[in-house]
Amino acid sequence: MTAKEIVKNVILPLGILIIAIIVIVTSCGKLSSSKKSDSAVYCWYCSKVIYNDGKAIHCKRVADGRYTCDYCGKENVID
Repeated sequence: MTAKEIVKNVILPLGILIIAIIVIVTSCGKLSSSKKSDSAVYCWYCSKVIYNDGKAIHCKRVADGRYTCDYCGKENVID
């Protein structure tokens, strides 16, 4: 095998694969950090935002610290 064949058949595809993996990993990190904010509380069952900025936005208070999700009806504990 010549040096050109090694570059063409081994190094170039490996480099493209590494670059693709880096792009996928960095874009997934950006999506997950932009999707969920620190002040939002998500339902444990359906993963929708039910409580944000100290306010119940898509849930109803059942008891002290317990809320029922408006979307799926499951009970959540919010401290």
